[in-house]
Amino acid sequence: MIDTFFEKTYNEEFNKIPCAFRFTRSMRTTFFALIILWAIIDVSLSGPAIRGSAITHASNYSSWTIFIIANMILVAILTWGVIGTAFEKMAFKRASRLDRLHKDWVNDQIEKEIRNIRNRDWNYEQGFTQKTASTGIRYCPRCGLPLEDGEDLCELCRAEK
Repeated sequence: MIDTFFEKTYNEEFNKIPCAFRFTRSMRTTFFALIILWAIIDVSLSGPAIRGSAITHASNYSSWTIFIIANMILVAILTWGVIGTAFEKMAFKRASRLDRLHKDWVNDQIEKEIRNIRNRDWNYEQGFTQKTASTGIRYCPRCGLPLEDGEDLCELCRAEK
């Protein structure tokens, strides 16, 4: 169960990441298995090429080709990991920013209620009086984040109004 607003927004942002780059527990296991598999194949296939050329100084091009191809595969695997990590970092930053915006909005709402109660504009039976109800502020119908003048795109849920 999701307890905080941050966890909810992070999960939403994480689910926006393309499936191939979402590093869930199973995907991380797959990533490390590929690295280990690469290491085993690289050592077994390119080991003779390194030892053969170091001893005889002769160039065996087929062995070096295998070594180069294996290392190109490693670069592809590591690039996949770097791109996935970059996507996760972007999702975390966006969720953090949205969480901060939401906390600021909640604090503003609390401050507004406190000011209204202090100014005696609060009616305990009916809630806010007409004086405080017509503030002219528009709110997002899905998440409740206030929209600024001329703003058509909610920062929280990215839904067009």
